[in-house]
Amino acid sequence: AVEARLDDEGQVTRVTTSRIQPAFAPDEIALAVEVARATLGERADGYEAGVIEFTPDYQEDRAGRRLADVRFFDPSERLPYYVVVVDVADREAVHSHRIPRRKERDRG
Repeated sequence: AVEARLDDEGQVTRVTTSRIQPAFAPDEIALAVEVARATLGERADGYEAGVIEFTPDYQEDRAGRRLADVRFFDPSERLPYYVVVVDVADREAVHSHRIPRRKERDRG
């Protein structure tokens, strides 16, 4: 990431670089949730959504991409029910799955 600071006249006063992506802007978070809800359809109804930003390992297909890990959960419970990974730049879901509850996992 490159950040340039400008003075009132538009002249660059400072430039910083970072290998860490900046945090998602509010519109990027809203977009990630919108794409994830559209992916799940009615399965997302009634659930709250939380977003975690991550960058995949350099060896993965989407290395260097800004991905959002969108989790859908009931606010009264600790664990989410669904996960959707969204590529924010491409505005597409790249992975989604339901998280089985403990009783389901114990059944094998």
